[in-house]
Amino acid sequence: MRYLVISLTALTLASCNRDPNYLKQKYLANGNKYFAAGRLNEASIMYRRALEKDRKYGEAWYRLALTDLKKGSVPNGVNDLRRAVAELKPGTPESNDAILKLSEIYIIAAQAKEGDEALVKEVSDYSAGLLKRNPNSWEGLKLTGDLALLDAAVLYRKGLVPDAKKALGEAITDYRKALNSKPGDYTITLALGRSILLDGQTAEAEALFKSLVDKEKTNLNGYLELYRVYLQTRRLPEAEALLNSAIRSNPKETSLRLELARFYYATNKRDDLVALLNKMKADLKQFPQAYIQAGDFFIRLNQFDEAIKQ
Repeated sequence: MRYLVISLTALTLASCNRDPNYLKQKYLANGNKYFAAGRLNEASIMYRRALEKDRKYGEAWYRLALTDLKKGSVPNGVNDLRRAVAELKPGTPESNDAILKLSEIYIIAAQAKEGDEALVKEVSDYSAGLLKRNPNSWEGLKLTGDLALLDAAVLYRKGLVPDAKKALGEAITDYRKALNSKPGDYTITLALGRSILLDGQTAEAEALFKSLVDKEKTNLNGYLELYRVYLQTRRLPEAEALLNSAIRSNPKETSLRLELARFYYATNKRDDLVALLNKMKADLKQFPQAYIQAGDFFIRLNQFDEAIKQ
């Protein structure tokens, strides 16, 4: 009897190991573990193996897209997102997120290539679909705000200022609705803050950016937007203090130190500028490109002798 139980168990395991549905889910689960651990190459391999078992496995396409985007491979990420959108069940969180990420990439592309009506139309269709399934869809509302903001930029460039202001107002309204549907969301708050700053609502924009800095100390977007507000309003001590605070929270982020170097140069703080660059060059383990970055910094200032020295 014991031998029979063992035999049946072995047969069951062998059957599972040959079952494509079992294998694809196993590969997906392993990929998710690798992704969570930051091992993106291994995660990519696991997701691709899952797709070898089922080319219509929408969640594997979605997870592969997230992996490619995190690796900086946007073209591959776009292709994966398109497959994910096609294969995932509409209305699921994964489907909504895939649509949102794909549409945001399209909007950035449309900004660079003005007049690309095909991209704008595709995003508009995606947004309409999201809002048809759920009138309070924060993803759909966020995308309608993005489209209105894109329209405002085009109208401003054409000199149609009243129409541009109207489109900007529509963008702000959509972002506020999106934020009501998903209170506290970082991305929507950032978009709303940028829009109302364009509309001249500096105080509210500043408050929103401060909330982002308080929310996520390691996300640079809130710091940089708040820093621009301080520069625009000529509050230079606050701008300098903010950059130093950002560096303390993100000590390995070179871009913040170079931004502070530019601030020191613009405000005639030569001694502070030199001390900052020297501190980076004294720690080549943490800043291995410090001399090259210092050289690039001086090239942008047309100080070629100093650049060559670096």
